[in-house]
Amino acid sequence: MQGPRAARRGHRAPPRRAVRPPGSPPRPAARDHLGRAADPADRQARRVRCPPKTARSHRTVPLPRMAVDAMKAHLRDFPADGPEGWIFTAPQGGPVVYTHFMDASWRPACAKAGIAKGTGPHALRHHYASLLIKHGESVKTVSERLGHTNAAMTLNIYTHLWPDSEERTRAAVDKAYADRSAHARPQVDEAA
Repeated sequence: MQGPRAARRGHRAPPRRAVRPPGSPPRPAARDHLGRAADPADRQARRVRCPPKTARSHRTVPLPRMAVDAMKAHLRDFPADGPEGWIFTAPQGGPVVYTHFMDASWRPACAKAGIAKGTGPHALRHHYASLLIKHGESVKTVSERLGHTNAAMTLNIYTHLWPDSEERTRAAVDKAYADRSAHARPQVDEAA
């Protein structure tokens, strides 16, 4: 059965369940984004660090002073276990489990702050981008900070946030020619 989008594009929907031929070797265990075995029966799966989503995921993002101060205070109270240790850990140690974080920390904090139900942590990324845009950062800078593949990707998502520059461009041209005309006034032949 095809979904409406797949049918419009001429693609078939993927099968709901893959069937393996009899006698084929077992597939390696699927892993989720945290490196855990995806099998829900394996509750004691060891968490490992996985490579980032893309090569652009490795980037330096300048932190504002308030974030640096908060990070220093956090690391003073909860030191990382060496240079490769987790900065934020679960109460029992090790990495934070996303669902536990959402249930125990994120959703209660959002409710307390009056943030709409269903708002996820990814909204912080959009908030960061919108602050950069509001304060005049270029498309190139915003794209680099977010790790986008290129500036076109950033524009596709955030174009509506860049201010209309009609008045700024008019003023720039007026100023350029006003400065120029103050130095050299064109001579007008009144006899003509």
